[in-house]
Amino acid sequence: MNFAISRNGPKLYANLAAMAVIMFTSRLIPLPEGLNRGGFKPYKEFLMKKTAFISFALGLLSLFCHANVRAAQEAAVKHPAKTSARMDPASIREYTASLDGFKRAWKVYLPKRCEGIPSPMVVGLHGFGGPSEAYRNAWSTTAERAGFIAVFPEAISPRWWNIWEMGSLPESPDDVRFLHMVIEKMCDTHAVDTDRIYLTGVSMGDNMSTTFAFRHADIFAAIAPTDGPTLPSILIDEQSGAFLKKPAQPVPSLRLHGELDCMAGLPSTYQQYKITNDEYQSVIPLEEKQKLRHSMDEMMKSLWLNANGCAKAPVFHLDTRRNIAMYEGKGNYDCYAYTIVNEGHGEGYKRENDAWPDFLWDEFLSGFRRKDGKIVKLPPVAPVLPDRNAVAIAAGATQACVDNRLVAIPEGRVMHKDGTLFVPVAFLPAAFPGTELTLSDDGKTAHIRFEGRAVKVQSNAPLSLSDARESALPMPFSAEDGLLMAPMGFLAENFYGMHYAENSHTAYISDHPVHLTYDFAASFRTLLGADKALPADIAQEKAVVQKILASRRESGK
Repeated sequence: MNFAISRNGPKLYANLAAMAVIMFTSRLIPLPEGLNRGGFKPYKEFLMKKTAFISFALGLLSLFCHANVRAAQEAAVKHPAKTSARMDPASIREYTASLDGFKRAWKVYLPKRCEGIPSPMVVGLHGFGGPSEAYRNAWSTTAERAGFIAVFPEAISPRWWNIWEMGSLPESPDDVRFLHMVIEKMCDTHAVDTDRIYLTGVSMGDNMSTTFAFRHADIFAAIAPTDGPTLPSILIDEQSGAFLKKPAQPVPSLRLHGELDCMAGLPSTYQQYKITNDEYQSVIPLEEKQKLRHSMDEMMKSLWLNANGCAKAPVFHLDTRRNIAMYEGKGNYDCYAYTIVNEGHGEGYKRENDAWPDFLWDEFLSGFRRKDGKIVKLPPVAPVLPDRNAVAIAAGATQACVDNRLVAIPEGRVMHKDGTLFVPVAFLPAAFPGTELTLSDDGKTAHIRFEGRAVKVQSNAPLSLSDARESALPMPFSAEDGLLMAPMGFLAENFYGMHYAENSHTAYISDHPVHLTYDFAASFRTLLGADKALPADIAQEKAVVQKILASRRESGK
């Protein structure tokens, strides 16, 4: 049950508390015997003692109530309700300018409270197809609530953004120069806090914002591009395998895309073949699309991890809405990677409440600013807390991630059998601290105790729980090396009372409900050593293209 403090709450609490204190103190300070015989002096002394005690207690209670009300008021300021603000159409401004013979345009959402007051500014770039009202409205709503200026530069059709400066024809504008002009004009004509300028973009706008950030990262306090697929052939030299393009400077960076988003950018990159997105979606199997898209996201993430000096393994937060990996960078140049559960390409910009800009701002962008050219961390509006006591395992791995630390699996590895992940029973005390393990001399039977519960694990026998329940499947077994293997999912949920999610022979165990996405399962497999890191090459991309062309030949197109 949730209780909210209203304006009358403190008074009500004080009155109730006074009654409680009087009742309590009447028991602590009994009536003096003199009162029973009618004496006045004992009564006076009694009254003075009792009044002083009650005043002292009420004073402490008043301070407690005031502190709690004050904390609630401050929390309301720091964490405003996400649905309390609505975009005001009167705050939309439109601008045009000529640049290199092109007429360029951009829109601005300027909240009234930002007029004349130095305010943060977020530059947001739309995707292929032109300006999106839904995208603009989503960011404008967040700007109204959080108090920043939102700027929306517009690309020129039909090529839209000149991503990676691939355009070579006269009708291809210099969009890097255009974005630079927009930012300068905004700083000249509005009260922009130049230490708090941020960049984002969706889909093709992701590619354009990344193109710009590769060259001008020093302008921004942080960037958060989303959904943009960048094919390896754009960034990698096929002969040497070296990156042709990479960030020139570090900047705090967030990468995001939806779990169901498998777009790969083939139609725009392979224009000589006129490959359509429908062809890509229908010809290429889901597993290959997921693998290609994941390799593209990992390639881009690796570029920023290297630029930002993120040498340590990440910490994680996974729940039923998103999977988040947080990398600590050198000099506060952190990197975050998000996968949004069960959402498609740009889907989070299409709803009014709880849209992607809310957490992009609250959880990441609001946590950085520049000072004298360096990045300074600020308390973000809603910081993401790493999971505590969570466990990640992967089939074939000889180590696990426990409480955001890599832990060796004693004498063995995780195994996948009959659709279930098994771990050596000797690993359970490391995975779940407080576990007591007794192993028989022959190693085929284990008695496990945890917080008053007990389970018997015996090779090729049903699991026997302390409440006399048995489970026929999955069945513990002895591996070839003699290690007793136990079913992790069953024990996590039925014995340890944890939540268990599995994907691609990888599992995540948490004290709260969780969904493990394909991307994070693949990342865990690499982190834990079950799979090798994906190479930075274009072989997979070329194989996909050849499969589409072969499908055309077979169908006679």
